[in-house]
Amino acid sequence: MNLIPIPAGQVDSVWDKVGPLIEKSCRHSFGLENADNLRSRVREGNGCVLVVVDDWGTAIILERAGDLMHVVSMGGKNIVCRLDEVVEACWRIASHVGCSGISFKGRKAWSRIMGKYGCVDVGDGFMEAKK
Repeated sequence: MNLIPIPAGQVDSVWDKVGPLIEKSCRHSFGLENADNLRSRVREGNGCVLVVVDDWGTAIILERAGDLMHVVSMGGKNIVCRLDEVVEACWRIASHVGCSGISFKGRKAWSRIMGKYGCVDVGDGFMEAKK
């Protein structure tokens, strides 16, 4: 699996490929996030990073939150079918920067899906997994 972290200064040059993936993800967040805000956050580079997985068909926006690597948004074609890869990518990045776990925020269905990966519901829609 190839992980391509996008430098903050290059976000605009790849947004035409990944923006639609993130926008679709944001539409399912019930207003929790919006693509324009996320684009600004990754362009600023203050702890928020855009990572593309393999074929540009999956994009993840991550942000460090204490000792956790928080998945702010993830989008892509058949994302549920690619969760093994996506979760592995999140763990690789988290380990690389010294985080002891990963976290997500999502709807109740995501809580059930992410249980397979060791994530537990910690309230208010947040799920965490620690090594």
